[in-house]
Amino acid sequence: MDRLRTLCVLGTLAGLAACGGGGSAAYVPTTSTTCTLPLQYANGSSSGMGITPQATSSDRHFNACNMTQLQTARLTVCINHPNLSEVSGQLRLSGNSVLALSANSGAAVGTSCLAQSGGATTVREFTLASGSLASTAFSSGPWSVTLSDALPDNNQSGYFVAWALELQGLR
Repeated sequence: MDRLRTLCVLGTLAGLAACGGGGSAAYVPTTSTTCTLPLQYANGSSSGMGITPQATSSDRHFNACNMTQLQTARLTVCINHPNLSEVSGQLRLSGNSVLALSANSGAAVGTSCLAQSGGATTVREFTLASGSLASTAFSSGPWSVTLSDALPDNNQSGYFVAWALELQGLR
């Protein structure tokens, strides 16, 4: 009888140990963290690319971004185009659209990026709320940006120069 009771107690303890001991408190992220893809040429190396009628950047990945709760994200795009109202785009994660944007709706934060720029170059920022991004696997990739020219045949061609992405949240 004692042997049966001992086996039952050991079986119960093994079951509790296998499921983590039955603790009730879930992990709550509290440490602020930032993950950044710095400003980089759209083609990934030495230059941007023409928006004729569409340009998609090289894929980029975050290195070791162990964020568990995303709070905000900021996309920065550098474009050279004489008429920004013709340019729209998408921030994409693994080929799926995360944010649709109109180039002239982003906040203007400069007129030069990565090198001296001139003419119609503008640097625009777009802020995303956490609800705009999927909470699972947001830091994995690949991330990319696609820009399109709504009127590519009107002799107002544009150039997708560079882009950057910053994620802020908790771990």
